[in-house]
This record gives sequence, C-alpha cells and structure tokens, in this order.
Amino acid sequence: PTVGKGTQLPDLVAIAASFDPTVAAAFGRAISEEFRGKGCNVLLGPDVEVVRTPLAGRSFESLTGEDPYLGSQLAGAYVGEVHRHGLIATAKHWLDNEQEKNRQELDVIVGTRAQHEIY
Repeated sequence: PTVGKGTQLPDLVAIAASFDPTVAAAFGRAISEEFRGKGCNVLLGPDVEVVRTPLAGRSFESLTGEDPYLGSQLAGAYVGEVHRHGLIATAKHWLDNEQEKNRQELDVIVGTRAQHEIY
C-alpha cells in the first residue's frame, strides 16, 4: 500500500448524525476511492457499536450512534458501497465495547433484556 498524504474525512458519528443512508453511501464511496488509490483492499470499519455514553473512547468511530435501527440502515449503505468498489469492509465492535480503560481485563455484564433491546 501507498503511504503519504490522505484526505481528512468526518468521523462516522457525524455521518450517523445525518440520519441519511445516501450520506453513508457517499461516505463509503469516498473512503473506498481513497483506499483503492493507496492500493489497500481491506477497510477496518465501520464500527457498529451502539453508543451508550459519549465518554466512551471510540464513540467517534460509531456509525450507529444511539439507535440500532439507524445503524443497520447506515451500515448497510456504507458497506454496500465499499464492496461495490472491490474492498472488504470489516464491521467491528459489535456490542458491549463501551470502555477503553482496562479493556483487556474488563468483564462486561449486560442483562438479557438490555442485550436484546439495545444491542
């Protein structure tokens, strides 16, 4: 892959704030063109974690924001566009990844109802 200059793109949570799958698709197209131009073939994203607190270390990476349904609509549009450009999109941080501090030692306990209704 080619290294060097890159385009500063908005955070995915800003794309989520648009509430618009066409914006997510346009973002997917833009980032795909950037990655393909650098010779890359795998994109590590999008982050599809439901943001439960704005203080979480990776909140800015989330394409879902606070709404799982919104996230499903936006992620589908984003990933579809990435795949149309011949790249592999690897959705990450599926659930229960709200804390960065001590995350290697953390034991996340979520009740069954919350797990099903939120995530």
